Amino acid sequence: MSSLTEIQSAIEQLAPKDRAELRHWLEIQDVEESPEFLAAVDEGVRSAETEPKSLLEDVVKRLEERFGWKSS
Repeated sequence: MSSLTEIQSAIEQLAPKDRAELRHWLEIQDVEESPEFLAAVDEGVRSAETEPKSLLEDVVKRLEERFGWKSS
């Protein structure tokens, strides 16, 4: 497969699960480790280590209240 047309044709033949895996793979290929990105990752790690944590039940309750979701 050397041309874009051939690649597109092959993608059209993929099963939905394989397309989803390809989509995910393409998304992670596009991540650029810019200084801003790395700073955001560092801040996320710092926050996870130092900020108070939420219980899963509290998160689910907030999602239900905000979006009308119902947990089972």
